[in-house]
Amino acid sequence: MGDFVGDQSGAAGRSRVGGEKLPDWWARLSRLNPALSPDLVASILAAGDGPPPNPVVATPVLQFLVGFSNGAFDDPADITTVASPAGTLGAANEWTDITPWVMRYSMRRGRQHELSQFEAGTIELDLNDEDGRFNPQRTSGPYYGLLKIRKPVQVRATWDGVTYNRFTGHVNAWPTVWPDTVTAFAQLHATDAQRVLQGAKITTTGYPVQVVADGASSYWRFGDPIGSTQ
Repeated sequence: MGDFVGDQSGAAGRSRVGGEKLPDWWARLSRLNPALSPDLVASILAAGDGPPPNPVVATPVLQFLVGFSNGAFDDPADITTVASPAGTLGAANEWTDITPWVMRYSMRRGRQHELSQFEAGTIELDLNDEDGRFNPQRTSGPYYGLLKIRKPVQVRATWDGVTYNRFTGHVNAWPTVWPDTVTAFAQLHATDAQRVLQGAKITTTGYPVQVVADGASSYWRFGDPIGSTQ
């Protein structure tokens, strides 16, 4: 997509029509589109029209939530409400909205191509900690004693009036980062449920039973006796 942002600071242009200088943005458009004849450009200028408007690119509205008052093994699906306003410590089964303190986030999940192994989804947040609210050692902080691992985390995105869950998982760490000697910010590291599944042991008897119960059309266990049909 082209860039249609023009310079309307009042600086004189380089091209002329009828002895008058044209704005730079019209000169550039004229060179790109021969159909914009000098007479057409002059008539548009005379009408007082400005440059084409900037294209408006809509983006989803993100919300970052932490279940500070829930336990390590609580199901995030049971946390159905969000404490208001943002920053207010939520009760049990109530999210705390930390969106205003998120400076940057990165998210990774799935696999790079179809032959790769699925990996646990991860998210990393950089948090503004000027007031020390994400410092586990600050006894006067609003979340003191609750900045622990395995706290539920969720990222939501609202687009066109519909809200989607982009990430759901649990906290791995609350590190503090010092980019220099006087500046510090907090981080939140979390992974999704795939991490738990990676550590689960699948029994040799339970898994085949589940596959058959799910109605698999074909199932080869690589080790069945010759002539096995299922």
